[in-house]
Amino acid sequence: MKGLWELRVELKTREDIRGIARATRLAAASLRFAASPIRPGERLLDVRERAERYAGERSGECIRVFTSVNETAAHGAPDATVIRSGDLVTLDVSLRREGWFGDVARSFVVGKGSQATRWLLEAAREAAWNAALAVRCGGRLSEVAECVRRAALRYGCAVAEGCAGHGIGRALHEAPSLTYADPGVEGYLVPGMVLTVEPVLTFGGPALRRPGPTGDLVTADGSLAAQFEHTVAVVPEGAVLLDSEAGSG
Repeated sequence: MKGLWELRVELKTREDIRGIARATRLAAASLRFAASPIRPGERLLDVRERAERYAGERSGECIRVFTSVNETAAHGAPDATVIRSGDLVTLDVSLRREGWFGDVARSFVVGKGSQATRWLLEAAREAAWNAALAVRCGGRLSEVAECVRRAALRYGCAVAEGCAGHGIGRALHEAPSLTYADPGVEGYLVPGMVLTVEPVLTFGGPALRRPGPTGDLVTADGSLAAQFEHTVAVVPEGAVLLDSEAGSG
């Protein structure tokens, strides 16, 4: 396991954090705009187009939208697939605004979902929220991962392997990278660090696979997967959640 001190982690100033917060809030607003009218019979391409249009009209650049459905855990490429009632959809929106990146993801059920689907959504929501609360000045990366594992255990879910949170700033992916089944890095969180917390939970096993050239990650056993993503800045007073309206800026 590497120590956090061994990685080249770029610490951000207060002004930097405000820039990341503005980008993150635009990504979150674009996601909400794209998701709010989703209904059965719509194509994934249409969802992506709404998110891109909303962000582009508000100075968003380099917009990337993933649409992952049911057993697709992450990086689902938007295509002509038609959304059905009961589908579990994860939207992941990344963009750059004024030189800073924002990255958010949310899962939801279209139409009337099963009780199992709603249970998984609650588990994934709680895992991400509790982990985000563990990001604080003086905290440890291992505590963030442990919050995810505890929530998964409480709901009888698995933590998908290989899906990681990351630093964010002028680049979309910066050090450190944090997985949750095994964090792979240890150390204390210090002011100026900005991290995404984005675990993926499944209703089956933790293994994922890539079935084709598009980069989609799907559960190896075909079970459902769900994800929520928060961006948190570490400050001397504790931490600031950047994907909320109350975030820095």
